Amino acid sequence: GKLEHRRLEVVVLCARGLPLTDTTGFNLGNLGEGRRKVQLTLVSPRDPEGEAFGAKVSPWTEPAAAGRGVRFGRNGLGLLCSFPLDSTNGAPSISADPRFAENTRLRVRLFTSLVPSQNSALKAVAGFLPTAFTSGVIHELDEATAQVEAEMMIPLANIISGRVGFAADRALGGWVPLRLLGVDDPTATFEDEPPLSLWMQMYVLPDHELMRPTIQAQLDAEIRKITGGASKAKVAEATGP
Repeated sequence: GKLEHRRLEVVVLCARGLPLTDTTGFNLGNLGEGRRKVQLTLVSPRDPEGEAFGAKVSPWTEPAAAGRGVRFGRNGLGLLCSFPLDSTNGAPSISADPRFAENTRLRVRLFTSLVPSQNSALKAVAGFLPTAFTSGVIHELDEATAQVEAEMMIPLANIISGRVGFAADRALGGWVPLRLLGVDDPTATFEDEPPLSLWMQMYVLPDHELMRPTIQAQLDAEIRKITGGASKAKVAEATGP
């Protein structure tokens, strides 16, 4: 079949244009400094929450010093998410549906924690408790206050190439805009500021196997651009929720 032995791979490197207001429009000043995590799932009318495939989730991550961007993955070198698309690769039975490819979408969500990174109470606690314990408390607070900040839906059919060896341009990465949730004007942004977006790569293997050196080179170049010259990337694999 069309998806036999195939898997979808998505690299999420970073976000930019983090809003400085909450979803009610109230300017919190430091909301952009809140920790973020990114979640990827494959959803369809039969599985609207993507439970069959499970979610790929990054750790909660501190934004950059300026508060308007965040880099994902170990050492900020990107997060790799892999989804099998055929039962021979371990995909769930829902993938056997003849209309699976046309009905399925990659849902990418950006979550924000409502606990400010520079919370004075947390900093005071961190001063006299073991680091592991403090990290655990902060993680629980992040999870308890987490809200979906923005999302995007990408049709799986737009990512899959029609035949082995056919390279879709969309395999090469770039900035993909997110739709802000709970905001009257989701396109509103600060003057001269880029909209909220993720730098991503999306490709299917083995279809794009011949493009992998180009895909990796592009990722390396983008990492050098945002870090000022880091060495070759080692993209961290995403875990479950």
